[in-house]
Amino acid sequence: MEQNTHKRFSLKQKLKKAVSDIHIDVFGYEKNVTRNVVAYFDKLSKETGLPSDQIIVRMFKQQHTVKTCVHQKGKVVKDISVQELIELFTGTMGMPGMEEKMTDRIIGLITDLMRQHKQEHHQFHVCILAQNGQVSVHAVNGNTVLETIPLTVLIQYFTR
Repeated sequence: MEQNTHKRFSLKQKLKKAVSDIHIDVFGYEKNVTRNVVAYFDKLSKETGLPSDQIIVRMFKQQHTVKTCVHQKGKVVKDISVQELIELFTGTMGMPGMEEKMTDRIIGLITDLMRQHKQEHHQFHVCILAQNGQVSVHAVNGNTVLETIPLTVLIQYFTR
């Protein structure tokens, strides 16, 4: 009987762990944001002539604003306006007043990540990549990736 209880406990633990690893995109936000980011990278690819899987969008906090650029192999290819960032995430040009809100949310994200990783702001940034239909987001200091950020975390910052 004791052995049977132990097996149930193990099965219960296994199920609990399996269920805790399940991610459900209930409202489809992640799917929509992924589609929008991939479409924006395709647009950037056509504008710049670069393959979309070689493009990196980097967001830096500067004073009370955000500087965002398209990079390829460490070189700035294009500056991105906040309006374009809105298009990157939403797939639309946004509404009046969204630029300030987007800037505040990105600054909040970067500030929280800097605090979490105990980093200075001058080399800290967030990188966004779109490769093989998937979007990845990274917290980076200089050339060192500190953390891969789930897209859902980014979505949470923008939907607060």
